[in-house]
Amino acid sequence: MKYDVVVDGWWGSTGKGKVCTSLARRYGYEAYHANNTPNAGHITHVDGVKRIWKALPSGTAISEHPCYLGPGSIISLDRLAEEIEQRDHAGMVYIHSNATLLTQEDINNERLSSSLKGVASTLQGTSAAMIRKISRQHEKLNPVTDIPEELKGKVEILPPMLWAQHMDQKGLLEVCQGTFLSIDHGDYPHTTSRNCTAAAGIAHQGLNPRDVDRTWIVLRSFPIRVGNGEGWSGPFRGCKETDWKTIAKNANMGEVETARLLEREHTTVTKRLRRVAEFDMELAAEACRINGATDIFLSFVEYWDWRAYKVQSINDIPDRIMSIVDELERKTGVAVSALGTGEDADDVVWLSKYRS
Repeated sequence: MKYDVVVDGWWGSTGKGKVCTSLARRYGYEAYHANNTPNAGHITHVDGVKRIWKALPSGTAISEHPCYLGPGSIISLDRLAEEIEQRDHAGMVYIHSNATLLTQEDINNERLSSSLKGVASTLQGTSAAMIRKISRQHEKLNPVTDIPEELKGKVEILPPMLWAQHMDQKGLLEVCQGTFLSIDHGDYPHTTSRNCTAAAGIAHQGLNPRDVDRTWIVLRSFPIRVGNGEGWSGPFRGCKETDWKTIAKNANMGEVETARLLEREHTTVTKRLRRVAEFDMELAAEACRINGATDIFLSFVEYWDWRAYKVQSINDIPDRIMSIVDELERKTGVAVSALGTGEDADDVVWLSKYRS
């Protein structure tokens, strides 16, 4: 059975949560996959309800089909319990037995690291948990003893062979964080602890690369990096750094919209105001190449022109934005199949339906 993959083409916060719920509504997947870690969060807005996901895949916001947390996941059981509770359904959650449970010791150890503070790390314990697993201090999950009483009947731990038996449904895999945060593809040391490409996400999930149908790369109109905190979060490569007030002015946002923009552009995990840069075509092409993208989901296009906010028809998209779409397709050789025009799952213009 084929899978679709959603991957962030920048440094995170491209709106993958919204993208996954939009794709879920459009294509009706039978399973939702993620290998999330606590240093990344995804926001969904479905039918006016805002939710934040750090453990479960975002598609669970609208679907009762099962969720699968792969062997590359690092899981806070407390956070998992919160997210299961906030859903509107009782869909089953399956966890690979090689996944890692986050501990308070992981968080404490990471917060003592001066080197991580120096690169503006989120300090959520992810690196420490990963080091514990790599150094063979991690114990495989026990299907009986590692599930708290309140999660029994809602969560099941699967050993590898049982996991493989579940991988025959049409699913959506959400890869957390962003391509250029990858430890091997980003600007080291200003990276995260692992690779965040489509290929890495497939491996972290225990999926077969041949089973991938479409790879959706999410590129937002203005790439962001986490705010600096105690250290510098790193370069933007070819992207020229700018600021949110300049973006609001150029998009012709009003005072109220500008204030909301500044409030909205704080990261899900750290709550810091995001750094922001201008779109770079060459870097977008490199992100598409690294990930083998088949489709581009261009998000936050309303930041280029506020007249596009919440638009759902191509007839209402300003010519300025469509010119960018045309140039992006020429530079990357990849179709821009959807435009995100707002925060809700339905705020999308599906360009594919206008093409033969």
